[in-house]
Amino acid sequence: MQPRKLQDATTRLVQSAGALCTPIEPVQREDSLYLAASEMAHQGVGVVAVESGGVYVGVVTEQSLAQALAAGADGSAEVSRFVAQWPTVPSTATGAEILRILAETGAAAVVVLDGNRATMGLVRASRLYASEQDGRVRKAIIGGMATPFGVYLTNGNIGAGAKGWPLVATGALLFCLLAASTYLTTGTFLLLPVSVRGEAWVRHAGDLLNTVFFLGMLRAIPLAGIHGAEHKVVHAIERGEPLTPLVVSRMPRVHPRCGTNLAVGAGVFIFLAGLRWTTSEEVRLLVALVATLALWRPVGSIFQYFVTTKPPTMSQIESGIKAGEELLTKMETAPRTASLGKRLLSSGLFHIIAGSAASEILLYFAEIVLRVPAAWRVFS
Repeated sequence: MQPRKLQDATTRLVQSAGALCTPIEPVQREDSLYLAASEMAHQGVGVVAVESGGVYVGVVTEQSLAQALAAGADGSAEVSRFVAQWPTVPSTATGAEILRILAETGAAAVVVLDGNRATMGLVRASRLYASEQDGRVRKAIIGGMATPFGVYLTNGNIGAGAKGWPLVATGALLFCLLAASTYLTTGTFLLLPVSVRGEAWVRHAGDLLNTVFFLGMLRAIPLAGIHGAEHKVVHAIERGEPLTPLVVSRMPRVHPRCGTNLAVGAGVFIFLAGLRWTTSEEVRLLVALVATLALWRPVGSIFQYFVTTKPPTMSQIESGIKAGEELLTKMETAPRTASLGKRLLSSGLFHIIAGSAASEILLYFAEIVLRVPAAWRVFS
């Protein structure tokens, strides 16, 4: 049986460069030596990559800075004059390939490039030895959605988990819940005497009851648990935690960037702006804006905890972990940047809108074909 450290080091040799690299932020070739030195000190790796138009061109090292000073260059000198060349590998290269390059060239490290030849990071020889941390798990800003078929995650560039039709199904499901809550509200208020149905307070109470029905059904269905699992996995990835059921289950269910906060903020603003406590519309809008800025996150967090998420089951947590593992694997070799169109498509919003719009159209024609009475129609 091989020693534990040898087994771990062997595993490193088959990992991809994208998984092994230490991320570094580049400077541009027209930047100053002062900026390069500042970035080098800030990142603490003794080297900074240089790019031109998002494409790697070389590195500036401590030796480069010493040579620049010896040549009489001050901090305002252009970085491109002192660029050094280090060996590069694509993000798909293995640890064994990196080891061979380091051994043959004697270089301090290799630079890892993505598919667009932008800088991803560095791999030193020390990174190929045993480590308690899985090199693939890197902190990253992650977004996501809950779908009826599991968790969807994205870093704004690529997506993983339940993508495509499951996202469309999410939009359809949310519209169906809204339609169902409308029918329930209509049925409830048809029990009232005809003489009071047209009063203003009845309409306002109907809007409130409609919201209560919608949120109650949302909380009751499995989607709320999947939403909770999504938040837990996102927290784990953003903290750099390992994606294991024990660790993920400890993460919070409330996330500060959840769309629930935005929806609650919009609701708070509309409600406060509509109150007729003063005749000055400008004052009402100003008070509503200030109150919304102060309340949207605290109130949104309460709604997340008690309404839009609930404690996930173990199978829902495992669905989220599977999506997280897939996303991290894709991030190892994916380009660092993407076009605006691709980022919008990866967000899943277009899928949600498509699913909701398709459901609206189907219900509209269904009400016509079935001759639903006007009082019961969602589309009056």
